[in-house]
Amino acid sequence: MNMADEKFNITLRVAGENFTLTIRRSDEQIYRDAAKLIDEKLNLYRSRYGENVADKQLRMVALTIAVNLKRNEHIADSTPIFERLKLLDKDVVDLLK
Repeated sequence: MNMADEKFNITLRVAGENFTLTIRRSDEQIYRDAAKLIDEKLNLYRSRYGENVADKQLRMVALTIAVNLKRNEHIADSTPIFERLKLLDKDVVDLLK
C-alpha cells in the first residue's frame, strides 16, 4: 500500500467541537483546509448575526460551501469541452494553412 493511501486518525476542531476521523493520509490537507474554511465562514456569519444564532450560522456556512462546490463541479465538468475545442481550433488552423 502506498503511504499516501494509508489510513490514519486525524482530529479536527470544527465550530468549537473536536471530530476524530479516519482518512487517507493523502487527504489530510484537504480535511484541514475544509475545517479552516468552515471556521472562517462561521466567524464571518457570527460577526454579521451575533453569537446567539449558531444554527442559522451553520446553515449559512453549509450553503456557502455547497454553492462553491457546485460551482467548481460545473467548472470541472467543462474542462473536457475546452480541451476538445482547443484541438478543433488547432485542426481548423492547420486546414487553413
